[in-house]
Amino acid sequence: MGCERRKTSPIIRSGKRNNKDCLEKMTAPNLMLRNRFFGLLIILATVTTGFAGSGTVVKEQFHSKALEGNLLGDSPKRNVIVYLPPSYRTNKKKHYPVVYLLHGNSAGISNPNYNPAVSWAADVNQPSGKYNQRGVKTIMDSSIQNGDVKEMIVVMPNGRNKYRGSHYVNSPVSGNWGDHIARDLVSFIDSKFRTLKSRDSRALAGYSMGGRGTLILGMKYPDVFGSIYAMSSGTMNFENTPVSQKETDEWKKVLSLKDFEKADARSVRLLGMSAAFSPNPENKPFFVDFQYRLEEGQLKPNPDVQKRW
Repeated sequence: MGCERRKTSPIIRSGKRNNKDCLEKMTAPNLMLRNRFFGLLIILATVTTGFAGSGTVVKEQFHSKALEGNLLGDSPKRNVIVYLPPSYRTNKKKHYPVVYLLHGNSAGISNPNYNPAVSWAADVNQPSGKYNQRGVKTIMDSSIQNGDVKEMIVVMPNGRNKYRGSHYVNSPVSGNWGDHIARDLVSFIDSKFRTLKSRDSRALAGYSMGGRGTLILGMKYPDVFGSIYAMSSGTMNFENTPVSQKETDEWKKVLSLKDFEKADARSVRLLGMSAAFSPNPENKPFFVDFQYRLEEGQLKPNPDVQKRW
């Protein structure tokens, strides 16, 4: 059976009856994840009015077997931020659908201690008052109160590693981040909180790096996620060689790098993508194969590596 495409909603549901590469657009997913809700989840929204909500944000830690023994030395103990809807503390018999929200790769990339999930959950108010960023808690509380969405749990994992971006894929270098999200994290959330333990009550959404991760994980784990929503998906096309001088200079810089501690933000990002898409456990010190090489100071492509991206 093929995939039926409908133009009435950008919500995508993975088709369990079809193969893993089949994604089907649906008009009314069980989670009531409407366009309006996911638009609000984009952190660029500039809401300026306050709202005293009653949902709860909690920080949890769990052990992920999928990340054990990774070559980057990242701990398999992972922190996760969880939004619990207003009635969660009072209605002990109620179980809730869950949205897993995957962050991108840009914010705070130069700070090894930065946690994008924490940033997504909280409000950020600029001193000038010209730009006020509303976090997931404020957005969810307001949307639930207004009747825009039903109550749900929102889970925000930290997808960063030593190279700042896991890209949510399984890698022999950085660890099995796909399994980390779809297996270990989902299992932990289902055991810790009162969730509806069904793919039809479980959704995945993401922005930029998280958007790509959403698409890949949605296709790879259709038994886990019943609905997906990818926003401004990044790192999708690497077929062309760098054309700008800036891109060329960035690759030359990372190819000349000997010490990770001296890497700038862009070099760290390229290392992260390489560890995700062209890992090589035998190639020290970074355990990656690069898309390009330097020959007499000139950037030359490595076609075999590029195909892996």
